[in-house]
Amino acid sequence: MKKANKPTVLAVDDTPDNLHLVMELLHHDYTLKLINDPSKALELLKTNPDIDLILLDIMMPVMDGYELCKIIKSNPHYEKVPVIFLTALEKMSDVIKGFESGAADYVTKPCVPEVLRARVKTHVERKLAYDALARELEAKEEMLFKQSRMSVLGEMFENVTHQWKQPLSIINVGCSTLKMSYEFDELTMDEVITTVDMITAESEYLSQTIDDFRD
Repeated sequence: MKKANKPTVLAVDDTPDNLHLVMELLHHDYTLKLINDPSKALELLKTNPDIDLILLDIMMPVMDGYELCKIIKSNPHYEKVPVIFLTALEKMSDVIKGFESGAADYVTKPCVPEVLRARVKTHVERKLAYDALARELEAKEEMLFKQSRMSVLGEMFENVTHQWKQPLSIINVGCSTLKMSYEFDELTMDEVITTVDMITAESEYLSQTIDDFRD
C-alpha cells in the first residue's frame, strides 16, 4: 500500500551543485534521494523503492542520461514513473532523443526555480493519481473475482442439493413403507432386505456425492 508521507523524488546528477539546487528547491515538499553516479542509481533501483518521479542529468560520465532512462524504463516497477531531464542541451534533436528514451518532460539548465517546481508538481500529481486509479481497479477486480467465486460456489451448492433430494426422498419413502408394512403386519423378510439394500445404495450415493464435492 502506498505510504502516506511525502512523495519521493530521485535526482541523478554528477555535479554536486546541481544536486544541492534540487535539494534547496524541493526538500520542503518531497522526500529526496540524491545520487551523483548512474551506477549507484541503478543499484538503488534494484531494491524497487517507491519512487514517484526521477530527475536525470543527460551529460554524465560512463553512462549518459539517455541510456540510464532506457534502463529504468525497462523495469516494469518504474514503467509509469515520470522522468524529467535536467540538462543544458537545448537542440531539438536532443529534446526528441530524450522523449524517445522514455522521458516525460525536459527542463533546461540553468533551471528556473518556479518552472522546475511546477513541472515536478504536475508530474508527481499525475503519478499519484495513476497509482490511486490502479489501486481502485485492483480492488474492483478483487471484488469481482470474489463475487464470481461465490457465484460458482452457489451453483455447486445448488447442484449438490439437487443431487441429494432424490436419494433422500427414496430413503424417506423406503423407511415409511417399512413402518407402514410393520404396523399393518404385512412386513416380509424380502421387503426388509429389498428396502434395506435400497437405503444402503442411496446412502452410499450420498456419501460419494459428499466426497466428490469435498474434492
